[in-house]
Order: sequence, then structure tokens, then C-alpha cells
Amino acid sequence: MAFITAPPVSVERCLQPEKPVSDLLDQYCRFVGCTADYVANFAPGKMPARNAEYRKWKASQEPTKGQATGSLSAAGKV
Repeated sequence: MAFITAPPVSVERCLQPEKPVSDLLDQYCRFVGCTADYVANFAPGKMPARNAEYRKWKASQEPTKGQATGSLSAAGKV
């Protein structure tokens, strides 16, 4: 078993946050001592776990066991 695992795949995206959000991101990064990329990768991974309505919606989107997996439209991708 390897001690070091492969890093997660990164994709490049261009986001345009509103000024107050951008300022808050910069402030939080200074507070934590990390990069905006780190915060941007971390935060969305935590938010859905705290949103019961999203979890319910996501569960309804996943195919049931034994059901063929169809492709999702662009609007259905998470």
C-alpha cells in the first residue's frame, strides 16, 4: 500500500465573485494563511452536507440500484 496517494484532478475554471464575496475570500485566506484556491475547493465540499434540501434533491437525482445510468443534461450536473 502506498503512503502517498495521487493528488485529486484539478480543472481550471474562471469565476467572477461579487466584490463583497471577493473581499471576504481574501480576508479569510489571510486569516487561515492559505490560498484562495484552497478555500474555493474546501467550502463547496462542506456546504452541501449542511443543506438538507440539497441532500434530498441529490438523492432523488441518483439512479436506484439496478437502474441503467443515463447521461445528465448540463443543468443536472453538480
